[in-house]
Amino acid sequence: MAYPTAPSSSPGPALPEEELPAEWADLTERIELPQTAQPFAGFAETQTLKLERVGCAAQAEILIKLSFTTKAKEPVASLGEPWAFIKKLALEANGVAGIISCSGTVLEARQKVVYRSPAHAVVGTVPTPIVKEKEYFYEWVVQVPIAEDLKELEGMILAQSEETALGISITWQTEKELFSEPVEKVSGTVKWHMTLFSIGSMVEGKKKVIVLPDLTALHGLVERSVPVVAEGEQETPLTRTSGDLLRYFISLFKEPNVQIDPLKWLSFFLQYGGNQKPLYWGAPPILAERNARDYLARPNVAGIDFLVLDTMLDDPLRDAIRPMALSELKAVIGVPEAPKEGRILSAQETLYPSGV
Repeated sequence: MAYPTAPSSSPGPALPEEELPAEWADLTERIELPQTAQPFAGFAETQTLKLERVGCAAQAEILIKLSFTTKAKEPVASLGEPWAFIKKLALEANGVAGIISCSGTVLEARQKVVYRSPAHAVVGTVPTPIVKEKEYFYEWVVQVPIAEDLKELEGMILAQSEETALGISITWQTEKELFSEPVEKVSGTVKWHMTLFSIGSMVEGKKKVIVLPDLTALHGLVERSVPVVAEGEQETPLTRTSGDLLRYFISLFKEPNVQIDPLKWLSFFLQYGGNQKPLYWGAPPILAERNARDYLARPNVAGIDFLVLDTMLDDPLRDAIRPMALSELKAVIGVPEAPKEGRILSAQETLYPSGV
């Protein structure tokens, strides 16, 4: 018979470990842990947030505060601000790079889908228009979903290990991509917070063991950008990962700061195996309407509209898409007009084997 002990975030050296999800759920306790704040590194710079080696990491939340002053000319802000300030956020753990690798815009789009168009206590909306010779303050929160959700905790990562190097790197967007005119006196802070779950121990017979949750999956969110220069059917490949595709986000631009609304697309579909098209919308507004119904509003991030293919809504087991089993897997958009400097922005959210 196994006898549980109290939860512990410091299990001690060299004890054997076992994945016992049911026992772990009884032993663990939730930890909300603030991390050390950092100054804003600057436009086009990269900074790294190192996670403490405590328990199992489930979620990070990042509070960003920035200020700047406009010059003599009025700048035009890019779509997606303030979330577009993050060009790329990457989660790396246990030698695996890019488990999450996407922009702040995609992270916010996922939050709008998962939490059904949530309100923000910290308002990140950029004022329009931005006027000249004025100081502005931006403040917003970015959620980093290490686990797919905080109930099942699939994708949670063991942080409490000497072998684990767990961190989040943020690459900030360039000033040129954010504003049509230069700004000055830029400063800010990056404060962040971790949601973790402690590790417990128990006695099996005469042996004390460390009790771990199910750590067999990783939760991925990876962004891709593909240039588009012509009208008609234009495609972007999906990465053929093992595991399940949970959600797929897609958006279309005809210029760097001008979007083509999904309501104007001629078609949208997934294709594989040469010419298999099981998920086909000849009228994309129908999928946009479904998204609006499912999420209480169309997924829009400060002017950027996304279409979302979501296998988690109705019956995840029945509707599962397993990219590794599908050759030549790609998404195709019917583009209504030839873009000047167009691109397809997409992101795959997956749950795949961790290899542990």
